[in-house]
Amino acid sequence: FEKEEGELVPLGEISALGKSIVTSLKIDEEGKLWVATFCMYEGTVHRFDLLEKTPLSEQEPLQIKTDTGVLSLAVNDEVGLSVAGTAGGKVELISTEDGSIVGTWDVFNGTDTAVRSVEVFHAGLLDEDESKNNKWCVVCGGGDGTIHVRWLNTEDGQIVPSAPFDDRRPPNSLPPHSGMVVSLAACKKNGAGMLVSGGQDGTVRVWDFSDDPLDQGDEFSNEYYAGVNNNIDPEFQPIALYQLVGYKVWLGSICVDEEGLRLVSDGADNAVVVHDFSSSDDE
Repeated sequence: FEKEEGELVPLGEISALGKSIVTSLKIDEEGKLWVATFCMYEGTVHRFDLLEKTPLSEQEPLQIKTDTGVLSLAVNDEVGLSVAGTAGGKVELISTEDGSIVGTWDVFNGTDTAVRSVEVFHAGLLDEDESKNNKWCVVCGGGDGTIHVRWLNTEDGQIVPSAPFDDRRPPNSLPPHSGMVVSLAACKKNGAGMLVSGGQDGTVRVWDFSDDPLDQGDEFSNEYYAGVNNNIDPEFQPIALYQLVGYKVWLGSICVDEEGLRLVSDGADNAVVVHDFSSSDDE
C-alpha cells in the first residue's frame, strides 16, 4: 500500500546486535548509521548503510571493537572522525573512512570513571579554505562530572591518522558539574565555537571555545597563536558564558539546532524544553 506523505517508513530491524545494550545512535551525512553497544566485557561500534538496498537486517556492518562497553558516540564528517567514549574511561578516535581506530585517549588513566559523553567540533567558524580549519578538538564528560578537552592534529581540515592529537596545545579541564556529564552538544553557524554541556544534576552550561572569548580583539588572538606556534602553553581556557539551573529534573540529553539558535533538553520530568536564543522579533 502507498504511504502518505510525511509518514515514517520502517527500514528493518537490526537483530544482529543480539543481547547488547544500544547506548547511542548517530547518522552521518553520507547516510551511514552508527550504533554503539555495551556488553559486560567489551563494546562495539557498528556502521550500517541506510542508503543500501539491502535491508538492515541482512547487512554485514563494519564493526569496531573496544575493550570495554561504549557509552557515548559522536560523528563528524567534516574532520573525518567518529569518537567513542567507553566505560573504561577511554576515548577512541575512529576514522569514518575505513573504520580503523587511529588514536586512543586514556582520559582517566585507568580509574573507574567512565566517559559518559563525547563531542568533536571546531572551536570557531569553519572557513571555506579547509587548510585554515585547525581548531578541531574532542571533548568528553565523565561520570564524575568533569569535562576534558584534547586538541586534534589536522591537515587541510582532516584528521592526521598517524598523529591524531596536537601535543602543541595542552589538554584542558573545565570546571566540573556536580553530577555526571550526560550530554555534550556543539553549536554551528550562529553559535560556532560554542559548546553546551549537560549534567545529570539538571545544570546546563554554555562554553565559548573561540580564540577571543572576551572580545579583546587582535591582541588576544595574536598572543594565543604565538603560544601555540612556539609550543608554549598559551593558558587558553574556554569560558562558561552562563549556566541554566533548576528547570530540569534528572537531565537526559541536550541538542542544538542547525542554526545554533535553539537549545533543546529533556529529562525525567517527561518534558522537552526549548530555549530560543534567536534575535528575530517575529519569533
